[in-house]
Amino acid sequence: MPFLPSLRPSASLLDVFKAYPETSQALIEFHEVLLRGSSPFTEAERELIAAYVSGMNQALSSASEASLLLTLEGKTRQDPFVTS
Repeated sequence: MPFLPSLRPSASLLDVFKAYPETSQALIEFHEVLLRGSSPFTEAERELIAAYVSGMNQALSSASEASLLLTLEGKTRQDPFVTS
């Protein structure tokens, strides 16, 4: 459920971006630097960290995506930081 009364109850992040394009670009740029910029972690590791944090914040779709990524890599869903 969105916290913005101007959006429909089933609104997604894409709907927020469309409704507020002037602020969306800065968020997208921040996201790109955070996940794709210089870092001691690989892009995949950063994606898994982000998915794990989202899961901890009860964003179930992100946790499901992390599970899918782990499954595709042949790992189990015990913890996104599984290295075996």
